[in-house]
Amino acid sequence: MKSADTYMRHVDGLRALAVLSVILYHLGVRQTPGGYVGVDVFFVISGFLITRLIYEELRTTGRFDFARFYIRRMRRLFPALFVTLAITTGAAMMVLSPGAFAKFGASLAAATVSISNILFWNEAGYFDSDSFLKPLLHTWSLSVEEQFYLIWPAFLWLLMSRWSMRGAAVAGALVAIGIASFALNALWVHGDFNADYQYAIFFLTPFRVFEFVIGGLGLFLLNAVRDRIVLQDVFMAVGLALIGYSIATFDKTLVFPYWHGLLPSFGTLLVILSGQSLRVGPLLTNRAAVFTGLISYSLYLVHWPLIVFYNYISLAPRTAGNQLALIAATFALAYLLYRFIETPFRKGTPTAARLNPQRAFVMGSLGAMLVSCVLGGTIWLQDGWSWRQPQALTAAQIDSGMQRRYATGRSPRCNILALAEKKRCKMDRPFQVLVFGNSHEPDAYNAFDAIYGSNPDVNLITFGTTNGCNLEIAGGVPNLATKVRDCKKRFDIIADAAFVSKLG
Repeated sequence: MKSADTYMRHVDGLRALAVLSVILYHLGVRQTPGGYVGVDVFFVISGFLITRLIYEELRTTGRFDFARFYIRRMRRLFPALFVTLAITTGAAMMVLSPGAFAKFGASLAAATVSISNILFWNEAGYFDSDSFLKPLLHTWSLSVEEQFYLIWPAFLWLLMSRWSMRGAAVAGALVAIGIASFALNALWVHGDFNADYQYAIFFLTPFRVFEFVIGGLGLFLLNAVRDRIVLQDVFMAVGLALIGYSIATFDKTLVFPYWHGLLPSFGTLLVILSGQSLRVGPLLTNRAAVFTGLISYSLYLVHWPLIVFYNYISLAPRTAGNQLALIAATFALAYLLYRFIETPFRKGTPTAARLNPQRAFVMGSLGAMLVSCVLGGTIWLQDGWSWRQPQALTAAQIDSGMQRRYATGRSPRCNILALAEKKRCKMDRPFQVLVFGNSHEPDAYNAFDAIYGSNPDVNLITFGTTNGCNLEIAGGVPNLATKVRDCKKRFDIIADAAFVSKLG
């Protein structure tokens, strides 16, 4: 096993593939409907590199310097992140409405303390239409990585220092953790634990650990493929094909990661193991790919706020020219961020041979975190600084409107799962009206209720929206496999001829 400091040029090329797929997906390029799997590629790469770094230090020295590890991570991530947060905050203050800016304030504080994945999970989801008004939505993946960094060193230290595990024993422990994480995906999907299970497994770290583990296992497989060039050529080709297939065929309707997350994850592992590939390797080791990989973190940071602000300001659909301009602007800003922020701070990274003082950097970072958190909290608590746009609706007014929108549906009226409750459902009335639809169903229900709510001949029944139900129509009958939000129960009722005969 080589030193943890061994540079793997093809991994930077792999980073380039990952970040470009994410950017193209966010730009709405139709050929990349599954470009979001680029994030999974990053997770697997991080799992490999971080496991290798920690394992090698523990194996060669018998100890692990936690302080140096976290300072290295801080120098790698914080400077570019805080600059991005500062500039994005300035832009958001100028263009976002009070309601959107108030939510931005909450996301700013959450991103600062690495919990934005939890915030965005609570708010809604990565694929909903409102996501295009969230300039910091992309920080969810950084929060997942940072949460992983918090637990992984201690986990490996426990295995190797306290329990004296090495080699196959450590790999076995990783496999067990990975299986547990993947099993959690299965339990959540098939156990119907949460109405928005697809967002939980997408955003929350425990459901993603298996991807980091797949990367970590690469450390223990390197020796088995070293110098086997033909095998590495095959691995590289198959790995890139798996990633490419995921990018080209996946879309936002999939339950993800779960089974679908295995394809890009194992594809990434195969590519990582193929650094000596001669025939296929140059796809990732050429100068353009490596350069893009080197600035991939900055590319990831700047691309999404740029797209969001463009969407917010421009009402016209994006053309190919707009997309190219946004890509060019993303690369230009990312290079500046990499050249003048990332690189200088990384040069001061402590190593075992150079334990230069880090007090000023650490205190400055903590100070920046405090300022960012206070600023974000202030924006959120002060109604998105509504004084900036006195003519616009405030965040409080928008929230009040949303509450009124759902008030009728939440009142003790009839819904399709309560047909047997005579106080709520007047099934003996001559006109039974089922309100059925997607996210606009509450609006339709409110309209019908305003017109017919007091009519003694009409019983209004709310279906509860088809959102998340993955509805399919076969033979004129709605059906679906998922159990989320009692979908199957509700669709079984409207497929019942006896129930349908009552509607009128």
